[in-house]
Amino acid sequence: AEAKAADHAKSLRRLGANIVTEYDKDATTHVVLMTTGVGAEADIYKRAKKERKRVVSWDWIEACIHKGELVPIDDCVLYHPPLTLDGHPDMADVRVCVTGYVGERRQQLINMCKSLGCEYMRVLDRKSTHLVCYEFEGAKWAKATQTGLQRIV
Repeated sequence: AEAKAADHAKSLRRLGANIVTEYDKDATTHVVLMTTGVGAEADIYKRAKKERKRVVSWDWIEACIHKGELVPIDDCVLYHPPLTLDGHPDMADVRVCVTGYVGERRQQLINMCKSLGCEYMRVLDRKSTHLVCYEFEGAKWAKATQTGLQRIV
């Protein structure tokens, strides 16, 4: 994790960012947090929001590095850190399969599943509870429609 953070810092510096390791009201424009509601990060989150700083997740950092520029924070729910890393308790029994999405958007859906606390499943089977479709067509959609075991969204 530290090596990845160091690589990200190098990439961000190449893009013109100034990296600080401690929160500084005057030098900080963006605060990167894993969560917003746990321990010391909760305190930093509250302070940053009070001081009108942008609070972002590592997903946002990776998106900016990938695009080579600042990405709007509101472009994706994943760009905001979650309350906890434990997911939502109501999502514990949800098993999601995805069809029709490719590349970055597919990965975002998989990451959202994990952030929410549900399980991502590559294969649609009887254990799957939900199928997220880009379009209502294809083999997985047909199977889910036929069996009626999954909610299709």
